Amino acid sequence: MTTQRPPAGNVAFIRARLAETDEDVVAAACARAATLVMRDVHDEILALTRAESQKIRLAALRALRRLWVDADFESVYGLHRNDPDEAIRDEAGWVLRETASPRTWSRLFDLWCRDAHPRHRVWACEIAHRHGSADELPTLRRLLDDRDGLVRAAAVPAVRRFEGR
Repeated sequence: MTTQRPPAGNVAFIRARLAETDEDVVAAACARAATLVMRDVHDEILALTRAESQKIRLAALRALRRLWVDADFESVYGLHRNDPDEAIRDEAGWVLRETASPRTWSRLFDLWCRDAHPRHRVWACEIAHRHGSADELPTLRRLLDDRDGLVRAAAVPAVRRFEGR
């Protein structure tokens, strides 16, 4: 299925809304650009991930899920690691999980397999299962003994895959 390109007028309209000062208008424009998969405004939306407003940063991150390009990784990874707002760090993590690729997954695995948050350790198991190799078995075996049951359950299929079971 191919995505239709929105009419040029829509792009200009959304681009103008992304430059507004009202955070509700900007957030709505981000959401609309994502819905229409307006790749023409990708760079503006990526820039909005550095806005002062938490509402705008969240809206921009959510839009990037649909407008993602591999070059976004470093910016979103930085937000996940360093943004002062927990909601931004959390949303950036969700975006990274959904967009993990053969090029980026290992950095996420290395970060998440030792994270204090069980959800991140589950994600580490999931992306290792999808993108990893037997090289990750020592870490995955350690996660089989994790204190969290969901982490242990997520580690099982990855370990089985790389052990050939």
